[in-house]
Amino acid sequence: MKNIYTFIVFLLLLSIALSKNGCIKEEKNKDGSVSALSCPEFQIPPNSKCKRKEGDPKKPYPHCCPYPDCPKCWN
Repeated sequence: MKNIYTFIVFLLLLSIALSKNGCIKEEKNKDGSVSALSCPEFQIPPNSKCKRKEGDPKKPYPHCCPYPDCPKCWN
Protein backbone atom coordinates (compact mmCIF):
# COMPACT_ATOMS: atom_id res chain seq x y z
CA MET A 1 0.00 0.00 0.00
CA LYS A 2 2.93 2.33 0.73
CA ASN A 3 4.10 2.05 -2.88
CA ILE A 4 0.79 3.25 -4.28
CA TYR A 5 0.88 6.36 -2.04
CA THR A 6 4.47 7.05 -3.08
CA PHE A 7 3.45 6.73 -6.72
CA ILE A 8 0.48 9.08 -6.28
CA VAL A 9 2.66 11.72 -4.60
CA PHE A 10 5.21 11.36 -7.37
CA LEU A 11 2.53 11.87 -10.02
CA LEU A 12 1.28 14.99 -8.24
CA LEU A 13 4.79 16.45 -8.05
CA LEU A 14 5.42 15.57 -11.67
CA SER A 15 2.20 17.23 -12.83
CA ILE A 16 3.08 20.43 -10.93
CA ALA A 17 6.56 20.53 -12.44
CA LEU A 18 5.35 19.78 -15.95
CA SER A 19 2.71 22.48 -15.73
CA LYS A 20 5.48 25.04 -15.10
CA ASN A 21 7.97 24.32 -17.88
CA GLY A 22 8.53 20.58 -18.02
CA CYS A 23 11.93 20.67 -16.34
CA ILE A 24 12.12 18.11 -13.54
CA LYS A 25 14.59 15.76 -11.87
CA GLU A 26 13.28 12.67 -10.15
CA GLU A 27 15.18 10.20 -8.00
CA LYS A 28 14.22 6.97 -6.30
CA ASN A 29 15.45 6.94 -2.71
CA LYS A 30 16.95 3.95 -0.88
CA ASP A 31 13.74 3.51 1.11
CA GLY A 32 11.71 3.19 -2.11
CA SER A 33 10.24 6.69 -1.96
CA VAL A 34 10.59 9.10 -4.86
CA SER A 35 11.90 12.67 -4.76
CA ALA A 36 11.32 15.23 -7.46
CA LEU A 37 12.86 18.64 -8.04
CA SER A 38 11.46 21.32 -10.29
CA CYS A 39 12.85 24.71 -11.20
CA PRO A 40 13.08 27.30 -8.42
CA GLU A 41 10.87 30.35 -8.52
CA PHE A 42 12.55 33.74 -8.65
CA GLN A 43 11.64 37.37 -9.20
CA ILE A 44 13.63 40.14 -10.79
CA PRO A 45 13.11 43.52 -9.12
CA PRO A 46 11.81 46.43 -11.23
CA ASN A 47 14.57 48.59 -12.72
CA SER A 48 17.07 45.75 -12.30
CA LYS A 49 19.74 45.18 -14.93
CA CYS A 50 19.00 41.47 -14.66
CA LYS A 51 16.82 39.70 -17.21
CA ARG A 52 15.00 36.40 -17.15
CA LYS A 53 16.55 33.84 -19.50
CA GLU A 54 14.86 30.60 -20.47
CA GLY A 55 16.76 27.36 -19.94
CA ASP A 56 17.42 24.94 -22.76
CA PRO A 57 14.50 22.47 -22.85
CA LYS A 58 16.74 19.89 -24.55
CA LYS A 59 19.14 19.80 -21.60
CA PRO A 60 18.66 17.92 -18.32
CA TYR A 61 17.77 19.51 -14.99
CA PRO A 62 18.84 22.15 -13.89
CA HIS A 63 20.03 23.46 -17.27
CA CYS A 64 16.47 23.39 -18.60
CA CYS A 65 15.35 25.84 -15.88
CA PRO A 66 14.88 29.58 -16.41
CA TYR A 67 17.50 31.67 -14.64
CA PRO A 68 18.33 35.32 -13.86
CA ASP A 69 20.99 36.76 -16.16
CA CYS A 70 22.71 39.70 -14.51
CA PRO A 71 25.62 41.84 -15.68
CA LYS A 72 28.85 41.03 -13.86
CA CYS A 73 29.55 44.66 -13.12
CA TRP A 74 26.89 47.26 -12.45
CA ASN A 75 28.22 50.76 -13.10
